[in-house]
Amino acid sequence: MNAYTRFWVETTRAHFPGKIEICTGGHAPVEHGADFGDQCKIAADYGADVRITNEGSDYRKNFSLTRWVASAGRQYGAYYSFEPAGQVDENGVVARIYNATASDALGLHYYYPNLFGSDRARRNFMRWAPLFRGRKPIIEVAAYYPQTHIILNGNEFLKQVEPLRDYFDFAYCSDNQMADGGLEQFKALLLLWGNTAEKATWDRILDWVRRGGLLITADSIGPLRTVEGDTAVDEALLGEQADLGKGRVLCSSGPYDDLRYRRFIANALSEAHELSRITRYMAGVDGREDNVFATAVGRQELLWLNMKGSEARHGRLTLCPWAITSEKVVAGGKNTARRR
Repeated sequence: MNAYTRFWVETTRAHFPGKIEICTGGHAPVEHGADFGDQCKIAADYGADVRITNEGSDYRKNFSLTRWVASAGRQYGAYYSFEPAGQVDENGVVARIYNATASDALGLHYYYPNLFGSDRARRNFMRWAPLFRGRKPIIEVAAYYPQTHIILNGNEFLKQVEPLRDYFDFAYCSDNQMADGGLEQFKALLLLWGNTAEKATWDRILDWVRRGGLLITADSIGPLRTVEGDTAVDEALLGEQADLGKGRVLCSSGPYDDLRYRRFIANALSEAHELSRITRYMAGVDGREDNVFATAVGRQELLWLNMKGSEARHGRLTLCPWAITSEKVVAGGKNTARRR
């Protein structure tokens, strides 16, 4: 898939100096051979964009499916945009606007029925579309996208992502992104699923931890090992005599696919000295599974989305249903909220 993508972009760029967009989609199952991270890297090499086609109305699912493109696009400098692949209802219109602006996407594609299939969908777009603009979200936490483990075992990673997004915002960082220095932009790395990777990947993670990174994992993920079965990295990161340098490793006891692990992660991040104040605040004030979401879009601003269908209380905020709300976070003062 990547070889064809490079051939297509290179050939098109040779004959067309204007805007080029790679349209890709799906959830990157192994049999597709799709690596959205590498596609973003290829696009950046030729001054092209990537449009990912896989959204619907569920914000958690949309996040899980588009976040690899958003993370890799930001790393490599490729513009990216989002397109639906399923039904988008009137509330999905709001969810997609939020996902695009919270991800700093360049484009947001709708089909005619998505906006004009009902009066409410049209009104929602007119009400919330002005919020879709370029932002620079502060994302200091990444979930490891375990490419090698997925190739060997199928993809259960996305199932872990969806409920965790309810607690805080985060990026993806895959094996290939790490090989290109992707870990350097993050202060905390989460292991959600998968314990097998190439030795080079584990070496990069270990080196990053020793230079001050925070790694969070669960013992139920299994001993960390290479493709060949070497578990030396598990001892190096989690053993009693582990040399972690300036960094830390936190390990939760219990199932990795459980509410308790997600709460463990959120609580750890809310107190992590490695993170900025706004990231700690987000993890602490959002931190529960209620279909309400927060993104740090500035050093003193959270952008909220309430998709639960009723009012929600987070900290001092009352968040209206199916709405996007901006919260100004003032150090030592009273926070203010404004429904845009």
